[in-house]
Amino acid sequence: MREGVRNFMVGITSIVALIALAALLMSFGELDPLLNPRYKLTLRTDNAAGLRPGGGVEFSGVPIGVIHSVYTQQDPNYPVVIECLINHDVRIPADVKPSATSPLIGGSGILQLEAPPNGQAAQGQFLPVGGTAELVGPLRGGMLSELSEQLDQRLKPVTESLERFNKLADTYIALGENLNTLLVPQSDDDLASGQPANLRTAVAKLNQALDNATEALEMARAFLSDEQVNADARAAISKAKVLIDQATAAFERYTKLADTIQTNTDELTKRLLPVADSLGSTLEEVRRLTLMAREGKGTLGNLLNNPDLYNSLNDAAIRLERTLVQIQVLIEKLQQEGFDINF
Repeated sequence: MREGVRNFMVGITSIVALIALAALLMSFGELDPLLNPRYKLTLRTDNAAGLRPGGGVEFSGVPIGVIHSVYTQQDPNYPVVIECLINHDVRIPADVKPSATSPLIGGSGILQLEAPPNGQAAQGQFLPVGGTAELVGPLRGGMLSELSEQLDQRLKPVTESLERFNKLADTYIALGENLNTLLVPQSDDDLASGQPANLRTAVAKLNQALDNATEALEMARAFLSDEQVNADARAAISKAKVLIDQATAAFERYTKLADTIQTNTDELTKRLLPVADSLGSTLEEVRRLTLMAREGKGTLGNLLNNPDLYNSLNDAAIRLERTLVQIQVLIEKLQQEGFDINF
């Protein structure tokens, strides 16, 4: 083969090889820093949540970069460091929250960045783009977390139904216990100790009361069906009627008497006033005499307060009694001797 043709074939082969190498480099992302400039975002967290180098980074569901590396550090709180490369034209709000989503079958996880609406982005606060951007905090999500969230959402109606069923079961259990309390037998000692009567005891007492009432009605029916009792009742009613008539007549008489007394009240008052005045004067005289006797004034006072006068009068009375006795004896002797003496 001539040298010119050989050189041409070598050149063509070299060009094809370079193109293939460039394609491979582009497919593996080795040329991205040149074709698509990016800045570094560092995430310090407690769990990688299935994220691997080469995984995507999304902001509100839009791809904005890739995960460059995942490694650990000597930090007890946040031992995992995830370095991401973010497209240079993407601005990330300062209040963004990271989370991880993992495919169910194979593949690397995706780092999701979410910012609250009307947050710090509305105030113009974003992470720096010079490679010093950093997020610190727990990483939400992961395949297990996502599965748990999905299961929670699917099982939420079942959980709510179970909670309502548990409440209903508790209600029926309490109702059953209350019914048992109402229907449990009670002895006389229980009631005497102050225990309140339940429904069973109340029903038993009600039945007893109904039995007593039935027995009383039977006795009343037997009593009323007796002819002698009916006759006595009719006689008693007749006597009661007579007594009522007599009481009515007496009430009418007392009414008339009250009217008469009311009519003669003024006259009786006029007659009683002089008597009351005379009685008052008499009582005043008696009070005066009593006061004089207490003070030793007058004959009565001397008699009450002078014991010599009292003794003299007593001695005179004794002598007078002896004289009367002697005169009586003398008269009896004269009569016995025949002298007629009349007084």
